[in-house]
Amino acid sequence: MTAPVITKMASSEAIAMTAHIVTKGGREEVTMRFILPSKYVKAEDAPRPVDERVVIREEGEKKYRVVRFSGVARENVVSKKIHDYAVKDHG
Repeated sequence: MTAPVITKMASSEAIAMTAHIVTKGGREEVTMRFILPSKYVKAEDAPRPVDERVVIREEGEKKYRVVRFSGVARENVVSKKIHDYAVKDHG
């Protein structure tokens, strides 16, 4: 899936939304973090979003485990994936 990122500049720049997404939250509120392509070295290099609720910021280097699955990331599905990987990593 790809989606354009609309900016306030004269022309918009499309960024493929196949990059990793980190979600956090519960029933009331969910926060999504989109990992931008590596060509944006600094936050100020990235296109500026039109929606003021979207914030672009640098968070430094982190390591994540990426899990691919289909459907909705319900708590029981995520818990099973975490358990399966922990067993796989530690035998």
